[in-house]
Amino acid sequence: MSALQIQFQDTAQTPAVVERIESKYQRLERLCGTILSCRVVVSQPHRHQRKGRLYCVSIELKEPKKTYVAQTEANRPEHEDVFAAIRECFDAAARQVHEEHRRRRDQQRVA
Repeated sequence: MSALQIQFQDTAQTPAVVERIESKYQRLERLCGTILSCRVVVSQPHRHQRKGRLYCVSIELKEPKKTYVAQTEANRPEHEDVFAAIRECFDAAARQVHEEHRRRRDQQRVA
């Protein structure tokens, strides 16, 4: 059973988007290694006529000792592209994981 769960809210699920999320998750899994669960939600909360279709992506990633949450807001023009929103959100989650692992490694060196 995969730890990855993908949800779509107010937007259609497409194979290309699912494939991109899975590839980003695999990269994050190589970085992290001990993922218990990962929930990704792709939504389109506001449908503005002038601004276009803006996407919001959120990730909740659980490790044995820590839970990470990353989210992109649907208020930036580059989020008209769902792939850009996915990339930004996964990059933010990867930064959080990397920072936490670096912090733990530094604590072990001091102790």
